[in-house]
Amino acid sequence: MRKPATTLLLLWAVGFSACQSEDTLPAEGVTAPTISRSFEKPAPTPVPADTATPRPVPNPAIEAEQITYKMLVFFGLPSEQITVSQLTRQLGQPDSVARGAVECGSQLSDDLPLPGDMWYYGGTQYEVAGNQAALGAMDVRNGRFSGKLGKLVLNQHTTLQDVARVFPNAVRSVRPAAMSAALQEISFTYLMGNGETADGTLNLIFDRGKLILVEHWFPC
Repeated sequence: MRKPATTLLLLWAVGFSACQSEDTLPAEGVTAPTISRSFEKPAPTPVPADTATPRPVPNPAIEAEQITYKMLVFFGLPSEQITVSQLTRQLGQPDSVARGAVECGSQLSDDLPLPGDMWYYGGTQYEVAGNQAALGAMDVRNGRFSGKLGKLVLNQHTTLQDVARVFPNAVRSVRPAAMSAALQEISFTYLMGNGETADGTLNLIFDRGKLILVEHWFPC
């Protein structure tokens, strides 16, 4: 049954009045309430420390020559994984210790509990976890420690020119160091016995063309 026209007209008038009252501007001197919506962005995904400032990627066209583990020799300090007691007998107590600094990507065996600590003998670094220690980086500046990479001598007198005589491609691949853009870095990849390339690299760090640090680096 149809509703009478007068009834429909009355309902339309009431609806129009209600809509009009909502859209009417407030009287002078009356402040309209402010309606705001908060569109919160999702929290950014935390960036792991090791990827926050990624290491420069070498250009394959000018990548340094590959090396083998047998080519690298250290003098004056243990380079293989040893016990902490063996380390302290040879080098004494560290000058300082960074607790929990070794979280991943280290020279230590995979079955050791991490995070581990970093022991410092001057600028020379040992990664320590449990009762085991492994060389992380050798500082050559004070002349206490040195080494060789094939025919290349690694000591406080080694320059980029010395590297060029033994590894000519390496000097062409020199770039700003990951630890500081004020330094220069050359990275050598290790060629393993099965012909594959190891994950880690050996980094030579130079300050104004003179060697200061020989560093083992492994990705996490």
